Amino acid sequence: MAPQPLFAVASEVLTVRSGALIAVGAFDRSANTKNKLITNSHYTLPYSEQQRLRDRAYRAQQRDQSEVCGVLLANAERLLRFHFMTNAAEEPGVWALDRLDLIKVRRSYSTTEWDVVGTFHSHPISEAIPGPRDFASLSVHQLQLIYDVCGRQSRLWTRTSMANGTAPRELELRITKKPNKPVDATASSSVVTATSTAPTHHL
Repeated sequence: MAPQPLFAVASEVLTVRSGALIAVGAFDRSANTKNKLITNSHYTLPYSEQQRLRDRAYRAQQRDQSEVCGVLLANAERLLRFHFMTNAAEEPGVWALDRLDLIKVRRSYSTTEWDVVGTFHSHPISEAIPGPRDFASLSVHQLQLIYDVCGRQSRLWTRTSMANGTAPRELELRITKKPNKPVDATASSSVVTATSTAPTHHL
């Protein structure tokens, strides 16, 4: 028996099973949306956000091959941010978002600069490419970021209209560089030279 959808937004509800997700609904990106969805330019993911996703996704993979998931946020400068949510799926290799939790999250950002523009989830053992059923869950008004745990790679997707239907389209995703470790002004010049480019690790 097919699983019941746990995630419903607007009028469309899809029940999907692909080893990557279980239930995703279309986002209602109407005139009330603060930041217009832009698909002809790049989006930027801060290094700290990439690290958060990498660390949590790796721990979930090592624990029981489960996936992390949540909603994807963007501001007017196309800067991305993650809002992690509880994975409502009860088995490894799938993810689901609870409808009531999703509504609460959307409302919590309604008066901020951040807009819910889609979802994100991890692939514990596969590439960051939407499969056929992943694609079926993806609206033309939605972004979907997928993280490949093994390859340590994030990729951003949307759905684009074509003459003979629709197709997945990858968007340019720029990840900012690691921040340099602050220089200790009291250290000697030789130490400053040696440590000024050391990266700061965000766990």
